Amino acid sequence: MIMIRSFAYLLAGLLLAGCGDKKEPEVYSTQKPAGQEALQEPVPFVDPTLLSTPPRDMIAQGLDPEAINLAGENPDWEAPDSWETAPRTSVRRASFTAQGSDGPVDIAVTSFPGDVGGLVSNVNRWRSQIGLPAAVPSALEESIERLTVHGNSATLVRLTGPQQSTLAAIFEHADQSWFFKMTGPPASVEEQATAFIAFVQSIRFP
Repeated sequence: MIMIRSFAYLLAGLLLAGCGDKKEPEVYSTQKPAGQEALQEPVPFVDPTLLSTPPRDMIAQGLDPEAINLAGENPDWEAPDSWETAPRTSVRRASFTAQGSDGPVDIAVTSFPGDVGGLVSNVNRWRSQIGLPAAVPSALEESIERLTVHGNSATLVRLTGPQQSTLAAIFEHADQSWFFKMTGPPASVEEQATAFIAFVQSIRFP
């Protein structure tokens, strides 16, 4: 009896000793490091060139480069003697520069098949180019004038922005749209307006 009781005490002691050695479960923190939340959403990349002033060339105004028409001959015209002929570029049929009291103006001649989106799209493209908001068709009438030049219909467009102005003529001839466009400081464009209109009225298509 004494041996049984002693064995029971020994067994109980061993069990208590084993329980004393048992470790508590370890807990690991899953808290994110400071600033980690800011890395959850990627910051969208913005091309810094899109924030700059749009170039004056028509190719930089959303027109497909493949659509530019450089084939064939230019119509006949008489450019003012005071204008300087600039080298023909890969997107222009002809280029001129002229001087004004507030700086030079740039005259570009370009040609495209079709109507290149129509009058409203083209005028709004030019408005955006010189810092003006887009306009609805009814509001464009005050900036355009209809012309007939040697039997061809033309549209004259006058736009004045905060720092740049545009005076342009649009001809639609033989399923092509021809753009004759002068851009520069408002005072200089105004000074060259008479010479530009005389240039437009001299244009003769074959």
